[in-house]
Amino acid sequence: GMVYVFWEYGVEITICEGPSMMPTFQPQNEIVLMDRLTPRLYGLQGGCVGQERAKLAQTLQKQQEEQQEPQSPQIWHEPRIPANRWPSSEGFWKRLWLQLTTGISVGDVVVLQHPDRAGTICKRVLGLPGDIVTKPSSQIGANRFFARQQQSKQTSAQLQPLQTNIAVLKRRRSAAVLEVPDGHIWVEGDNPWNSTDSRNYGPLPASLIVGRVLCRIWPLRTNHNARVERGDRPIHSDKDDTRGTRPSLAFSGSIVFPAGYKDQLIVRDYKQWKELNEQKLQVKME
Repeated sequence: GMVYVFWEYGVEITICEGPSMMPTFQPQNEIVLMDRLTPRLYGLQGGCVGQERAKLAQTLQKQQEEQQEPQSPQIWHEPRIPANRWPSSEGFWKRLWLQLTTGISVGDVVVLQHPDRAGTICKRVLGLPGDIVTKPSSQIGANRFFARQQQSKQTSAQLQPLQTNIAVLKRRRSAAVLEVPDGHIWVEGDNPWNSTDSRNYGPLPASLIVGRVLCRIWPLRTNHNARVERGDRPIHSDKDDTRGTRPSLAFSGSIVFPAGYKDQLIVRDYKQWKELNEQKLQVKME
């Protein structure tokens, strides 16, 4: 009885197979630990209604801007740092505690019941109710990656939206877009070139969530690399590039705009985000 309750409502060890979540998970024999409890306790972060999430985001954004220095660029209050760009040790326990004490958020890796057949799928949450989803062409995807690369070379004082990239995204945003409905989530694999996900079967009801993946158990990993970070989809490199340094141009995933977003700059680099937080602390002290 107690064992059943523990595995049904607490945590569960499960196997993730298939290429859709590479490089986060290997395509075979990847054993992970899944948290079934906290998603039931906290639901979706910010609520399951898009309008309420947008209002909450705008409130948090206003607080963020009040803490920024005058004349500084408008920064979105939540970063979108790729999961494989978080430091492996710095802030490790703080991020883990945040993950365990909040609802399902953008960037979490979740296990869901398959919407069309028996079985489960493992994907990363990219959108929550009220978020705007657009599917870019490979060229727009390339622009997005190059924007990330250029922004990562700038200091926090030089953070400015790339006008060319923003114009492209605005045009795409005004074209065919989709708003994630209330009570639904948008999920995609970390390997968008080989993943069947919300791009195929649309937004999924949040009730299909089985649990949130916390860490990889097997194969063994060291230096805190076992934990599955909450973050944007990992940055891939072209396989044709032997140095593994050139961002892939064959991007086929979706771009998601947060609920309440109004063209602020979204930080995608950990060092920049850390610098911004340090600046906010200085403003408070003054």
